[in-house]
Amino acid sequence: MMKISETARENAIRNLHECREKKTTLESFPIKVYIEPTDKCNLRCTYCGVDRKNRNEMDMDLFNAIKNQLFEHCSEVNLYLNGEPTLSVNFGTMLRTCSRFSFITNVFTNFSYKNDEAIKEMVECGAWINVSFDGMKSSEQTRRGINLDLFLRNIELVHEFQDKIQNPKFHLRLGVVVSKVNAKELPEIVRWAHVMRFGEIMLSCVDTAHNNRIHMLTPEDRTYFNEAVALSDELKMRISSPSHISGARVDKSHNWNDFDLPIDEYAGRYIENLNPDVQKRFCPYPWIQTVINSKGEVFSCSQRKIVAGKMNSKTKFVSDIWNNKMYRTLRSFNDSRKCYYFTAHECVLMENSILGGGCRLDEIQ
Repeated sequence: MMKISETARENAIRNLHECREKKTTLESFPIKVYIEPTDKCNLRCTYCGVDRKNRNEMDMDLFNAIKNQLFEHCSEVNLYLNGEPTLSVNFGTMLRTCSRFSFITNVFTNFSYKNDEAIKEMVECGAWINVSFDGMKSSEQTRRGINLDLFLRNIELVHEFQDKIQNPKFHLRLGVVVSKVNAKELPEIVRWAHVMRFGEIMLSCVDTAHNNRIHMLTPEDRTYFNEAVALSDELKMRISSPSHISGARVDKSHNWNDFDLPIDEYAGRYIENLNPDVQKRFCPYPWIQTVINSKGEVFSCSQRKIVAGKMNSKTKFVSDIWNNKMYRTLRSFNDSRKCYYFTAHECVLMENSILGGGCRLDEIQ
């Protein structure tokens, strides 16, 4: 299995230096790319603002253009955005293509389907499977349409495949969207994830842009996040938590440095370290990532609130999009909260910074 290539490593170093120096026009390429295979989904989650009447598929000409221009420079490619990626007719082809590169391939999936071949292929290709789930008590309420029997069967199945294949690049992570509905359930979710042999758990906050305020977290809810992280420490299970819950800082947002996992040989830790810094009001996303949906719309980050351009198979990404006026404007802000002015809603990441939060650019050599 390939570890990160020299080309990708050099691009990451250049990119992070340009981010630290807050350059507006970049020589580097994004180190993290989101690609949406399809926006079709088999669930109707209560906190999702996507119109499920959509049935868009990214065509392979566009995918290949992204591959040809960006993949050799990437440290991480995410085959998801909205919808269930395994429903795409091109998912297998995209996954196999990604597996030929050195970067980590991330897939978010709800596991509420019968597709043994897709699950086996994700293991064979060494993907990070991020399983979306909000707890045994809450998921049927928040993830409308979930089939718990299929969900649990697929967790067993993915372990069966990995036990046989033994792919060192494969990783299984539980992704939990936390709201008032399931916040109290967090310690129980951690215990369940440990029993189900998840290597890691990632907690994120419900997006304020798409939900009724009665579901929004309040500063008092950080207690449940603190309990979840403390329990994960006890179980020696990796966890990522928002650094802030409605502006209130948690005691400890991650335990990445406390112990190693086999996947660490293949994953660039700097990617997870670079998330919005709530206290410094700085977001590195306009430097480090780009997001391309199934229609070719390009967003400045995975929150999908600012359209930075439109890509097709003829687009020259760097000159037409990556260094266009919108991206340069976003990189010019001294206060990243100013991106609110481009949208109808505030950014949840500047209130509840995800995945540990707080960029660590000062550590870059």
